Amino acid sequence: MQKYVGVYERQVQVEPAIRALLSAYKEILCSPRFFYLGLPGKGSDNANQNFKLAERLAFFLWCSVPDQELLQLASSGNLKTPSVLAAQVDRMIRDKKATRWTEQFTDQWLQTAMLFNVAVDRGYYPKFKDSLKPLMRQETIEAVNDVFRNGSSALNLLQADHVFVNQQLAAFYQIKGVKGDAFQKVQVEKTNRRGGLLTQGTFLVGNSDGMNSHAILRGVWLAEVILNDPPPDPPKNVPPFDASIPGFEKLTLNEKLFAHRDNEACRNCHQKIDPWGIPFENYDASGAWRDEVLLVSKAVNQPRKRKKPVFEKSFVPIDREAVLPGGVSVDGVGDLKDYLVQHRQHDFAKGLTERLFAYALSRDIDYHDEDLVHRLCDDFVANDYSVPALIVEIVQSESFQRGY
Repeated sequence: MQKYVGVYERQVQVEPAIRALLSAYKEILCSPRFFYLGLPGKGSDNANQNFKLAERLAFFLWCSVPDQELLQLASSGNLKTPSVLAAQVDRMIRDKKATRWTEQFTDQWLQTAMLFNVAVDRGYYPKFKDSLKPLMRQETIEAVNDVFRNGSSALNLLQADHVFVNQQLAAFYQIKGVKGDAFQKVQVEKTNRRGGLLTQGTFLVGNSDGMNSHAILRGVWLAEVILNDPPPDPPKNVPPFDASIPGFEKLTLNEKLFAHRDNEACRNCHQKIDPWGIPFENYDASGAWRDEVLLVSKAVNQPRKRKKPVFEKSFVPIDREAVLPGGVSVDGVGDLKDYLVQHRQHDFAKGLTERLFAYALSRDIDYHDEDLVHRLCDDFVANDYSVPALIVEIVQSESFQRGY
């Protein structure tokens, strides 16, 4: 305190008091102790380490500073006791301040900003309103919140018998019986075509071009975000669409993309990407269910005097069958969810573990962390995919407690 009081006292000799006070504030905000957590302080006693742990816990789970209870435990030197630390994690996760953590982590992990970067074509989808976008994002946050703070299995993020909706979003999804603006946990039948992250508008809209569904964008998102297996970047010499293909104008976007992938330069990458996106074809660019694909093409024989071009509308059947890498065949997103839960749950668990661990440490993880990540993931699976249990394991790790 005396250091910053000294700044004020020096400055007040040469400038008005309010300016001198601002100079002191500036000094505080430019201090490394403001920018960085857990810098070495005076002494290395147990209480000092407990205060640093309290600070890291609060910034991790609350995106804020420690409260009085954390500070008291740090002062007594008891915060690092495993049972005490586990009890504090439980308390902090249940506190409403933890919603900051789930929101920030959800946005970073699941790339929810993509939803707001896509302009849905109202000419194609007149039932879609921009007011649905924040509701779709909130649906995603509510689903993650139920897993992270309420202790539901993380596998519910892949496949669930419920959704989180309010009346407006439920109406768009054609889910009946939901009233009011508040979000509710609503049970749905498996035949309802919703449940879990994969069928939420956040990702269906966010991985489209606003007019067409986009199997490649959806496939890349699933491989990278859900399975933690990002495909390689496309080569610089990717050829454009071949408009000389017979009937090119009457092809859907995905048919054009699939013709594109038959190019030898593109084939290897697309064989690893496209099968993950094709099962989503029953969902259009607005996130709504469809049984047919609406195809709009410019009419061949147009009246010469007509100023605006004439477009022809037609419907083509849905092609949603795919052979996944490894040779497993799936027919639609229902089969895809079953496959992920039964055969790729460990990949999902490892990806989520890595991202939570990196978020907790506020840094990327590297090869030094591999053994700990494997152990954390194994414990996560053994604890029935409980994220609160995983958080306890993370904060009790030496890496988290020493802050790097």
